Amino acid sequence: MGSISINKAVADLKQHWNYSSLRPKQAEVITALSNENKVLALLPTGGGKSLCYQLPALQLDGITLVISPLIALMEDQVSSLRKRGIVAKAIHSGLRNNDIDRLLSNVNYDQTKLLYVSPERLRSDSFLKRLSQYQISMLAIDEAHCISQWGHDFRPAYQLIKEFIDINKPNRIIALTGTANENTIAEICAQLTIPQTAIVQDSFLRDNIKLAVVRSRDKMNDILKQAKTSAKTIIYTRSRRNVEMIASFLKSHGIRAAHYHAGLSFSDKTAIQDQFLKGEIQVVASTNAFGMGIDIPDIAQIVHYDIPPSLEEYYQEIGRAGRNGAMSSAILLYDDSDLRYHQSRVTSEFPSFDSLYSTYSKVHRYFDNLINEGEGKRRPLNLISLAKSVGIGSRVLLNQLQALSKLNCHSIDDNPRDIHSIKYAVSPRLLREANLDESLKGVLDFLMRHYANHADEWNKINVDSMAKGLKKNPELILKSFSQLKAKRLINYHCLDQGLVITFNEGRLNRKDFSYKANRYTKLKQIKEDRMNAMKGYINCEACLNEYLLKYFNEDHPDNCSLCNHCLSANLMTISKRDIERMTQAELEQTLVQAMEEKNHALLKQLQSMSSEGIISLDIRSVLADETL
Repeated sequence: MGSISINKAVADLKQHWNYSSLRPKQAEVITALSNENKVLALLPTGGGKSLCYQLPALQLDGITLVISPLIALMEDQVSSLRKRGIVAKAIHSGLRNNDIDRLLSNVNYDQTKLLYVSPERLRSDSFLKRLSQYQISMLAIDEAHCISQWGHDFRPAYQLIKEFIDINKPNRIIALTGTANENTIAEICAQLTIPQTAIVQDSFLRDNIKLAVVRSRDKMNDILKQAKTSAKTIIYTRSRRNVEMIASFLKSHGIRAAHYHAGLSFSDKTAIQDQFLKGEIQVVASTNAFGMGIDIPDIAQIVHYDIPPSLEEYYQEIGRAGRNGAMSSAILLYDDSDLRYHQSRVTSEFPSFDSLYSTYSKVHRYFDNLINEGEGKRRPLNLISLAKSVGIGSRVLLNQLQALSKLNCHSIDDNPRDIHSIKYAVSPRLLREANLDESLKGVLDFLMRHYANHADEWNKINVDSMAKGLKKNPELILKSFSQLKAKRLINYHCLDQGLVITFNEGRLNRKDFSYKANRYTKLKQIKEDRMNAMKGYINCEACLNEYLLKYFNEDHPDNCSLCNHCLSANLMTISKRDIERMTQAELEQTLVQAMEEKNHALLKQLQSMSSEGIISLDIRSVLADETL
């Protein structure tokens, strides 16, 4: 199977990544993996978790199987590895069966080192049969908190991993996560039989991120002030409507902004990522769709327009700032209406069990699933159409679909990319005899050679691969599809946005579905606990870092000198350098605090720095009645 050497890991790091040394905890994880056959790595977002399995994979015989939750994350990792000369592949639902067969057939031939798959792939008997032909040197489980029902992103398919391990007995196992509290860690270790001695944990303190929780009277105006600092910024909000509204508002004020959410096409998402990376876009307003698997080192500011549903998600999102080590900031804006909405979310996301079963039945009827039928069916999900059929609002429906997903009834995924499909409209003989110009003839001949299914079924087309084979621009390929459709030779459609639903089990009757009630009650309690923890963070009057670290079972001094609460407590000794490093929201809150505490020395300092143009504060109106 091969051994793991820390010296060889450092040499490979230099060769492929051009880094001369590992971070201390990365080295500790790799060393532990060389001594143990199972390791749990708890490293914060931006802590370099991927290298902890990628470097050992290069030293081991056979392949490392990587379980990863998101297609975007898989594709980003594979693309990055290939650029570094490392053979890696990803198998996901965006690929047609022929592509998957070809990828697996070449695993031994091209000496694939890392194979990325989703946990749902472990349900496929055909995949598992093919996989048994290869030497699995290591199993890497990314985002391992998804295993645990206590985790903030519990995904039932992750619980298939335990059965896979029991049957296949991989020689080495490494589980990795950046967000796990005590209960989550315990369940990960229990399911994967990882001993406590094999846990490597780094501090969750990000000492280059200044935290601020700010009660806002006008969130749009506060966002504009932060955007005007010219810092590269992500603004997180929970709805697509808000994402588009915020980006439009900022652009109307001259800010180079863009919106990003799961409904965008693959090409639009890629363009925004590239422009943001290059600095052509300064601010991205996004749902939580932006960030995971996207490594942009110089993000200087994270702003939350809405309250995140859990501290785990909040911590993961703010961890995308300051990955280059530079000082950065994370600002959470809220008002009273946010707190009321946050409090009501448990009820909206976890309706009565009877109501849930009613929705469950109507969803199955909508997709023509009879009792005990539908397992494995994958279909585009139009929320508006389905909500109309079910008889409830689309937001309520989405909440109930997500609850059903937690019960392993189905999986809901964002489309990984534009999905182009064709179906032949006439017989092979008529296709060959069609009177076409040379360009169209070449496209049709390619389709007939590589997509030979002439039955009444759709063929999923890999446009990038086809463009490469024909040495044509992908846009010309798509134009050719439309032309062939106009000539009634093929049927063609493109699923370029929205959601996809995959049924993990056949439709259950009421009696069988009732066995899910206990788990549903437990999941609801977990959700309520996480929301209360998030509310506690917002209402916290002490050190924000202390609150966060206690949640993740880590001790910390009660004054971090980084969050807005500690900076306010230190007003008497605040330095000019600290003031220069403040965000606009922190400056204004510091001014208000200084006024309330009648800290005349600080008020004078702020006025002086404002007059010199070092900071931007409208102090005159605030100090109109103040004698300095």
